[in-house]
Amino acid sequence: MENNMNILLCLDKTYLDKAKTMLESLKRFTDKTMTVYIMSHGLKGQSVDNVLNYLQKKLHITVNMIDVDSNIVQGMTEGAMDFYSIEMYYRILAQFYIPKDVQRVLYLDADIIIKACIDDFYEQSFDEFSLVAIEDVNSPKSHMREHFNKLGLSKSGRYFNSGVLLMNLVKLRKGRGLQEILEVISRMQPVLQFPDQDVLNVLYENDVKYVETAFNCQLNSPEIMESTNYEDMAVLHFAGIYKPWNFRFQLKPARYYWEVRLAQGYRLEYVKAQILYRIYKLLLPIKKMFK
Repeated sequence: MENNMNILLCLDKTYLDKAKTMLESLKRFTDKTMTVYIMSHGLKGQSVDNVLNYLQKKLHITVNMIDVDSNIVQGMTEGAMDFYSIEMYYRILAQFYIPKDVQRVLYLDADIIIKACIDDFYEQSFDEFSLVAIEDVNSPKSHMREHFNKLGLSKSGRYFNSGVLLMNLVKLRKGRGLQEILEVISRMQPVLQFPDQDVLNVLYENDVKYVETAFNCQLNSPEIMESTNYEDMAVLHFAGIYKPWNFRFQLKPARYYWEVRLAQGYRLEYVKAQILYRIYKLLLPIKKMFK
């Protein structure tokens, strides 16, 4: 059993503040010390310093900044960057940047809230697999089957979500080299729909240990958000556009985000979101009338 939990973030300045809230939610449910590796490019400025100081002094988290040369994947991202940041690819390269003495790391998207202890998830055996992951909520849908064919994935195989990844760095370092992985990313550009996730599924199609949805409950539609039994979920992942900080999406699970956010002192932000949401709900029928 490890006394320390290694966490990986790959993000730009846009999501750093949200990652602060995610990490505080995680800290609430573990007695482990935490070491966070942040892979980014040019992440600096007063707002960045404020977040890092909060993590280190208030949450007592050890933070290691890893500045990645964005040119390493710059030419491979045309078309995807309208919605995604270039940092999304960095998780694929983690084994080449995280110190060699680190044997495992848990990658988490910033749009996540932890609501139960995940120590057992972190400490589990890899069973000789490179990754531990959770099936993507969209993978059973018929339109995804066509996408899997384009990726060259097996029709009978499974497709995982890349928002929560327990990474076996020991095995990953023994696998494909950096140049080989970059060539796969480059070759796949024409068929990518979910860029980093598609690449990871191709690279590790038969090298993933799948675990239950509780550790990556993907909340990517209002229907899922309203019907999910949250008592059984440990990791809430606000995938897609339905972010709890967006005033239009103050749906059932948003309360878990605001519970942590309010504890961090963001009461004015919360009140503003609730007022705007109520105004939005009032105006929505009028908007539909003019469509």
